[in-house]
Amino acid sequence: NKLTVTGGYNTNGGGIYVSAAGATLNINSSVTVTGNTATSNGGGIYFAGTSASKANLIMKGSSISKIDSNVATSNGGGVYLSNANLCMSGYSMIGPQNANTTAQSGSSAHSNQAANGAGVYADSGASVWLGYTEASDSSTADLASGYGIKYNYATTSGGGIYFAGANLKLHSGIVSFNQCVSSGGGIYAAGTTQEISGAVKMELNKAQDGGAVTIGYGDTLTMSGAATVIKNIATRQGGAINN
Repeated sequence: NKLTVTGGYNTNGGGIYVSAAGATLNINSSVTVTGNTATSNGGGIYFAGTSASKANLIMKGSSISKIDSNVATSNGGGVYLSNANLCMSGYSMIGPQNANTTAQSGSSAHSNQAANGAGVYADSGASVWLGYTEASDSSTADLASGYGIKYNYATTSGGGIYFAGANLKLHSGIVSFNQCVSSGGGIYAAGTTQEISGAVKMELNKAQDGGAVTIGYGDTLTMSGAATVIKNIATRQGGAINN
């Protein structure tokens, strides 16, 4: 009843590679993608659709599913998305289950790693939906307490998530304990629209600029509900949010 994808090595998609219009991949209970390497993008999973027919990566279940300890040389240590939706609910994790300190640079001191978007890199046409079962405003379903995207390390920007012309909707879960060297310890967003609502928590992320979030010039961040941004660290500017 358990599936582990491990030891993979590829240019893109060290563990899993999907590039197909309208594809759907369901990662349900007791699935682990760990210890995979991509020399370019998507250490754990490379997932792409088309602009006309987006793909859907769905993580949900009543027991733990996780994408943990994968490496990409360029983008998306855990997951790389292009023209695709990532939806997370239930006991889903990009990172380890029990981490409660900020990720560090040492090989044993973090989970997924990449230059940009150590947890998730969302490229053009992609969307990330935390606390949803599908890419729809009417599909809210909470992530379990302490689950989400955490303890990932980027050598440039976007410790947790890097958005490049992609969209973000956070309704529940956490983006915590991530770190990057440059901008956006939790989230780096350029050319995007972000919506953070509900009981989302962003805690103990760290970066040079924008400990929790860095927002690109002219981009939009909307926060509402019981969202919490606490104890994030910037060594230069914007401990919580940098613009």
